[in-house]
Amino acid sequence: MYKKIFSIILTALCICGNAMAQGTADLVINDITATQGETVTVPVTMTGMASGFQFAVYPPEGVTLQKVSRGDAVKLRDDSDEYIFTFQSAERPNGGRFVLCYSIGVPTQEAGVVANLTFVIGEDVAPGTYDIVMKDAECAHGTNILSTYKERTSTLTIKESTGIKGLKADQLLDNVSVYNTAGQLVKSIKGSSTPGEITKQLNSGSYILKSDKGTFKVVK
Repeated sequence: MYKKIFSIILTALCICGNAMAQGTADLVINDITATQGETVTVPVTMTGMASGFQFAVYPPEGVTLQKVSRGDAVKLRDDSDEYIFTFQSAERPNGGRFVLCYSIGVPTQEAGVVANLTFVIGEDVAPGTYDIVMKDAECAHGTNILSTYKERTSTLTIKESTGIKGLKADQLLDNVSVYNTAGQLVKSIKGSSTPGEITKQLNSGSYILKSDKGTFKVVK
């Protein structure tokens, strides 16, 4: 149904006598790496140029697609400071979103970001590699279909959270002091330790960690 609507829109908006030269355009959701509980924004890139595109996107289980926003390539404005590209999204079953974007014959910038997908990674999602699925994608200019495909996937790699925002799991910290929220010293850790080793030694609760790399809040 959405494909039919897209074709009708592009036919109605076809530019008389100024059709873009024949070419190709393609949509790709970038691969991304994130940690448990993190919020990440993933760009959707178009290679080539088109005056309209559509796609549906589905995150893996435990990952929420929080927001879809327009990319820089479709932020062009006219003399009245209005967006040249109409950009719309609608919810799909199973946490998916359908995205439709089109202009009155004005092509996107080549190799530009046309959309941004903001995902929230669940705290309980197991570390591993997952698929972000794009379906029913199409790029077009006027009545010329430049590319179309039913399904393709991008990779979401989830790493275990260290429990300390801003630190990598294998990052070494020297001579760490751990305080409770009342400012009392709970533990001093001499020498070098990783965030994972430090949090493993702590009971459940909130802490302030001070080290050579800075001060961090820890919630375990």
